[in-house]
Parts: sequence; structure tokens; C-alpha cells
Amino acid sequence: MMKLPAVPRGFVRFQLTERIMDGMDHPALPEGYAICIAGHGSRDKDAIQEFLTLSSKFKEREPDRIVECGFLEFAEPTIEVAITNCVQDGINNIVVIPGILMAAGHAKNDMPSEVLAMERKFPALTIRYGRAL
Repeated sequence: MMKLPAVPRGFVRFQLTERIMDGMDHPALPEGYAICIAGHGSRDKDAIQEFLTLSSKFKEREPDRIVECGFLEFAEPTIEVAITNCVQDGINNIVVIPGILMAAGHAKNDMPSEVLAMERKFPALTIRYGRAL
């Protein structure tokens, strides 16, 4: 299997700052973007619950914004389902934030590969891939 580059061509990489999370305008982000928090996933139900709690904190801080979360493996919903949910809600700009502590292979290769596949599936979709939390 061919390994994709760490940040596929076409991705806009930027650091999500506290200012963005406070809902203030940021020139790198379009109006009406959704947030998708991408996690690794785990077989441990407590770990999944912790991640879902983190995702709910984003929703609390951005109540007027669509916020989804998805997992790379071992848990549902998947990243694909989370992004598809955004598209079905009429969103065409999504910021994907890797909710992962150590930005190793999963955040640099596997998650961007998932996101690139979704951009191919939905050509009108623009996805910006942020830095790991």
C-alpha cells in the first residue's frame, strides 16, 4: 500500500488558537465552517468517553457551529461518518483537528489520508487540517 505524504497537497495547515475557539473572526477561516475533532480511538470505553467529553467542550464553546468528532479506528463514529454528517448538514468548509496528544504517524499520515479521501468523495468540500491538540 502506498503511503501518502504527511500533509497532502491542497491542505491548508494552521494552528488553531484560543482566539479561534473563542469564536472571534480569523482570516484563515471561512464563514460557517464546521469543526471535526479526529481521535485515534480505543477499545477502552472510558477513553472513548473522555474524548467525547472533550468534543462536547468544543460544542459548548461554539454553540452556533456544527461540531462533530470521529475516530480513526476501534470506535464509532469514524472520521468518515463525522465529515459526512457535516456535508449532510450543508457544510462545505470543515476544520479537522487531530485530538491526539502525540502527533506521530496517525496525525501526520493516517488522519490526513482519511481527510484526503473525503475531499475526493465530496469535491465541493474544503477541509483545513489543524495541528494536533
